[in-house]
Amino acid sequence: MALLERAQSLAGRHALSASTMAMVEQTWGECLRRAGDLPRALEHKHRALLLYERIDDRRAILKTYGNLSLIYGEAKDFRARATMHSACSPWPRR
Repeated sequence: MALLERAQSLAGRHALSASTMAMVEQTWGECLRRAGDLPRALEHKHRALLLYERIDDRRAILKTYGNLSLIYGEAKDFRARATMHSACSPWPRR
């Protein structure tokens, strides 16, 4: 993630293309997804999607939608597991 932080730092000081910025956002999103930080992963993937739509990169748009579906699927699975575990919890509910 240090490399991505460096890329964002450079982006703040230099004019990078929308395509490059979209790739950085896409990569951030993937790293965060793999780390389990789904809310932040979604933020970065949506930023990438907006940039890809702006430059009309249809292949990247489709790829990003696929990545978003993975994150939403993981979030849904996480919520279902959390609900199941809370139902089995020996602790009293408030």
